[in-house]
Amino acid sequence: MTQSVGSVSYVEVLTGGTGYDASATVTIAAPTAGGRAATGRLVLGAVGGATGVIIGITVVDPGVGYAVGEIPTVTIAGAGTGATAQAV
Repeated sequence: MTQSVGSVSYVEVLTGGTGYDASATVTIAAPTAGGRAATGRLVLGAVGGATGVIIGITVVDPGVGYAVGEIPTVTIAGAGTGATAQAV
């Protein structure tokens, strides 16, 4: 996830995991000093025969109020295991 003018512009998937479905969610932590949290949507696909792999995270709302250099935590929840995402 990189930030531009106090907002989130990108979330990088480090490992896609397996077994995720449409009920899985991504949560991006709110700015520590207040403001509106960014929101995202998971993009699911199949990789090498594995299904339910998170192949991307689309930023739906970049949020506002993130301090320069602040890296919000990204949490992936729901059925499935092994997916991780990180700020870039």
